[in-house]
Amino acid sequence: MRRLVVEEPVSRAAIWGRRVALFSVPVFAAGIVLVRGGDVTAGFAVSAAAALLAAGALALGAAALARIWSEGRRGLPAAVAALLIAAAVLALPAFFIVRLLTSPYYADLSTDTLHPPAFSRSSAALDARAGTVPHAAVPEIVMPAIGAETLSTEDDARWLKAQIENAIGETKRNLFSRISDPARLRELQRRAHPDLRPLRTDLAPDAAFALAVKTAEHEGWTIVDRTPPGGRFGIGHIDAVHRTGLLRLPVDVTVRLRIHAEGTTVDVRSIPRYRLFDIGTGPGTIERFLNAIDAE
Repeated sequence: MRRLVVEEPVSRAAIWGRRVALFSVPVFAAGIVLVRGGDVTAGFAVSAAAALLAAGALALGAAALARIWSEGRRGLPAAVAALLIAAAVLALPAFFIVRLLTSPYYADLSTDTLHPPAFSRSSAALDARAGTVPHAAVPEIVMPAIGAETLSTEDDARWLKAQIENAIGETKRNLFSRISDPARLRELQRRAHPDLRPLRTDLAPDAAFALAVKTAEHEGWTIVDRTPPGGRFGIGHIDAVHRTGLLRLPVDVTVRLRIHAEGTTVDVRSIPRYRLFDIGTGPGTIERFLNAIDAE
């Protein structure tokens, strides 16, 4: 007599979880390529879509494991693959989010917190920065206008408008002031990095300028404008663009060189262009630059 073998059905959640997880990989890679290529808005949108796909795959994989455990369905390898692939895709966004929530974030770093170096406004520097001058301005929140005709009376309209303006102001103070208000930025920097100070060297102005240019190029900065120290105020500068490691997000950097009695003082200031996306290049860029000069 032939024995009848009944096989348990395969978990459809496991199969679809693996498919969705595999699809999220090229989508996420495309987002990274777009960001590195300079299309930051589209790149982050595509990366967010990939993260949503990976989160869905993670949920399907977890559901599949539950069905496999309780009902004995097949598909364990597919469920595990879905979980592992989805976790790999979500690892980078999760790392960025954790770092953003736990580490200090700086929209403006400077070795001179009282009188930070100013960025060049020359035509060459403006062209390299798409016509903008880096600054730590508070972002504006744009809300649609509310007309009085949508409410019962003009008094109600004025009251509601005042409430909205107060809410917007409170949101700006709580959300943006920490990363954009210059006074609070300086205070945060002084507390977190008290050793981030101007570098006083005994180098002659020309030697200090040449060394600063050489160091900037060695660090991979793209120099967009330079002026050797001298003139009436004895000040020179180097404006450059530094890019972060993986995402290649631009960070505007300016180096100020001031002549003093015994040599030259070097100050550095950096401002990321995408304040709400770039989770902080931190003081590492400035410290490496100054340490390289100090070591010479």
